[in-house]
Amino acid sequence: MPIDWGQQWLQATPEAQFQTAVQGNRSNWTPAMSQYWGGQFGNMYNRFLGNTGQRIQGGQDPQSFGNFLGNQDWRTQFQNLPRWQQGFNQRQFAPSLRYLLY
Repeated sequence: MPIDWGQQWLQATPEAQFQTAVQGNRSNWTPAMSQYWGGQFGNMYNRFLGNTGQRIQGGQDPQSFGNFLGNQDWRTQFQNLPRWQQGFNQRQFAPSLRYLLY
């Protein structure tokens, strides 16, 4: 039986698992969502480690990082962020005072 080195490498490389999950979801994301999630590996991995610790302390079996990523509701998490983290710039909606006075 041949060794599927690609799957083994993917399981051993959390960064690759994260980027695979991000790339798999990008088709229905806005550009701001893609930019935000593309840089969130460290935060998501820390959440995974915290979740794993809680599961172990609670007597449950830990899940893999890939399963953890598969259970994420990426869109809802992004929509619950403050507007400035979603890429909205207040200045694009409200001109600065200098332009109102001239």
